[in-house]
Amino acid sequence: RVVGLEALIRWNHPVHGMLTPDRFIGVAEVSGLSERITRWVLNEVCSQINRWRLVKPDFDVPVAVNVAGREMGSTALPILVRSALVKHNIEPRLIVLEITERTLVKESEINNDVLAELASIGVGLVLDDFGTGYSMLGYLKRMPIHALKIDQSFIEGIPADPDSRAIVHAMLAVARHFRLKVVAEGVESQDQVDYMREIGCEFAQGFFYSRAISGDTILDYLARESAAS
Repeated sequence: RVVGLEALIRWNHPVHGMLTPDRFIGVAEVSGLSERITRWVLNEVCSQINRWRLVKPDFDVPVAVNVAGREMGSTALPILVRSALVKHNIEPRLIVLEITERTLVKESEINNDVLAELASIGVGLVLDDFGTGYSMLGYLKRMPIHALKIDQSFIEGIPADPDSRAIVHAMLAVARHFRLKVVAEGVESQDQVDYMREIGCEFAQGFFYSRAISGDTILDYLARESAAS
């Protein structure tokens, strides 16, 4: 069952073609453009939710937005989020903000007051790429995170690789202790689905379920998934 969507930004460059975020987000942060990108993405996601609701009034699937590290240290982020929610009349529970564990390693990029205010707004906060940033577990105790996403580099070896199995088991144990939901990223095979379900991982995303698709086709995809289940 589909329980969430993730908004993926791409830049259709006139010379270099379709660029993924790793090609331009870093430059945007250095040049001070990341806040404008975050504002555009949030407003586009909220607007898209309303477009979906014109066709399916009861649409209530949360949409995740990736937030650059620099933005997590800016007091402007909660204002930006509130503004987008109010402008488009979107419930906070329908927006999830994802921050990478690598961002947590750079402590200067995190403002705990910003995280607390975002949590008070009611949007979801998810720690992405868990396990790739030296696993700063102390943050899980102090931050208002409600879910972890296990990085796909650990999932790709499942179920054959014993080291991958051990790491994933440990991550699930940590998550259970902190009462966090866990999402397995990069799931591509039935064997991976079966194994992660067997060890108690409730959520997954990856090509096994769908490749990236346009907002115009989401409702058809949800309808097919609902019929199949």
